[in-house]
Parts: sequence; structure tokens; C-alpha cells
Amino acid sequence: MQVEWVAGLLSIAHLFGPSKKRCGIYLLYLDGEHFYVGQALDVVRRFAQHLRSKGSIEGFAFLPLPQSRLDAHERQLIRQAEAQTIPLVNITHMSVVTGERDLDLLVPLDAQESWLAGKPQAEPTGARVIVDDAQCRRFNSRFQRFSASKHYAQVLEWLAIYLQNAIIAPWRTEYSFWSVSCLPSTGSQAIWRRSYAVNAAVMELFVVGRWSDGADPPWAFINVASDVLEDGFGSLSEVARSHPGLDLSNDRMYRDAGAHQVTLFMEDACCLPRVLADTAIQTAARTLALRVMRKRATIYAKYHCPQLAHAALDAAHK
Repeated sequence: MQVEWVAGLLSIAHLFGPSKKRCGIYLLYLDGEHFYVGQALDVVRRFAQHLRSKGSIEGFAFLPLPQSRLDAHERQLIRQAEAQTIPLVNITHMSVVTGERDLDLLVPLDAQESWLAGKPQAEPTGARVIVDDAQCRRFNSRFQRFSASKHYAQVLEWLAIYLQNAIIAPWRTEYSFWSVSCLPSTGSQAIWRRSYAVNAAVMELFVVGRWSDGADPPWAFINVASDVLEDGFGSLSEVARSHPGLDLSNDRMYRDAGAHQVTLFMEDACCLPRVLADTAIQTAARTLALRVMRKRATIYAKYHCPQLAHAALDAAHK
């Protein structure tokens, strides 16, 4: 892509005559240090929107592409730029975001780094989130059904272990930065029915489910940072060798997880306690969760079940 210097201009319409395509991938050179990669059906209109929000744009480059190729090409360029340590201000498709983040206002950056290093976290007195009564009433019947199920004690313990080891300051970050749904309707008509799902930003982190025919045992999956997991084990194949029963997949490709993501799927979740106890997997799980929570608040707060969250957090701190 050829860079056009556009500092001081209010429009790039002059770069696109009647015969030039406006649909494609663009690169913005913002302030001499940072870049932004995006896609647009009409890049002239998109440039004007960016100019209003970002204040100034120094350089601009464009690659015309059909709409069907925009998502894949945008993801590829962002990952290439991140691998080359080009300072992007993107959030979607990035593994790590830069700059000030909403999470920093709740958990100081030094505490986040300490948490990543595996040091125990202490929740301050009175840090517990109090969710509106209407939210509790909304999910009360689901929680009652779930708590009466035969696997309740077992899968609640799994949730408690995950929250304790993978979610930073869970008492403080609950509801705004992570949520847990109880008997979610997602996949409710399929054989893979979900018991609960822990979510952050715009993705799932940890899901436990049951079979529609009532067969045992439950199934589960955890999304973790693949780069950290490989550092811990040497290779992804070594992860599978060390934990028989794990199916490793990176084809889910959650937009908020970035390039370094892998799903640890267990069709037989009986191996889950051993997986959750593995310190290398814990580190990979907490790294991905923190990367995602740093990006934005969760969009799934309206599906959060406070009763389930508090039952698990109480179990984790016993």
C-alpha cells in the first residue's frame, strides 16, 4: 500500500475518482508513533469519521478489496503488524492493547503484572460487587434448577478453581469485566448444552456443559494464550501428551483473543481438575483472560447470574 500524506486535510475524496473503488483495507498513520488498521465499504466516509474522533491523521494508505475478503485480510495485517511490534491502537484482533485501560482504574497496573507473575492476590475488605436485585430475580429460577442438578457440587468447584486462578480480582471485576451465565440458551437445542459460561469482553473464557441425553460425564473447554502455553510446555503437542483427553484447537478464532489463542477442549471433563491444577495452564489462562479484560468491559453483563458467581467465589475463598 502506498502512503499518502494527508496531514491538515479534511477529506480524502480527491484520491478517489468515479472509477476508483472505495471498499477495502486502510492504514492510518496517526501521530508519528501509532498506526491503525481498519476496513471500510466506503473509505472516504470512514476517514472522515476517524478524523472527527482522532483529531489528526498524518498518513493514509489503502488496498481495494471485495467485501468478502475484508475480515480475513484485516485480521492478517493486524497480526503481521503486531508480530513486527508495530505500535497499533487497534483493539479487535490484537493480543495485547496499549495505552490507558478502564481495568487500570479498578486494578492498578502493578497489581496486574504481579498477578500475571503468579503472586497471590488479596481482595480488600468490602470489595464485593452488589448487583441489582432485579438481576438476581431474573436468573433465580435458572440457578435453582442448576443447583439441584446432580453435578452441581462438582462443576461449582471447577468454576471456583477457575475464577481463583484465572480471573484477576474477581470480587472487584465481577459484572463489569467478567460475567458467568447459568444454563445459557446458547446451544440449548443441541447435544452440547451449556451449564455455565464465563465471559469477558466479547468472548467466552471457560465453559462447562452437559449432554442433552443426560449422559455422563460433563464436557468443558478453556481458552488460553497459546504463546504462553508453548513457553510453559515447549510445544502444543507436549500439552496434549501431558494431558490425555485434551483436544487442542485454534480454529475458533475469537476476535478479542488476538493471534495467540488456543482452546483446550475436554469431551470428558473428568480430566479438568488435573488441567486446572497445572501451573503452566493456569498462567496461560490468566494471561488470556487479562488480555481480554484489558480491552473492554464485558458485553455479557446482562446475562450474569450473581447467585452462581457468589456461590463460586465463596467456595474459592473457603
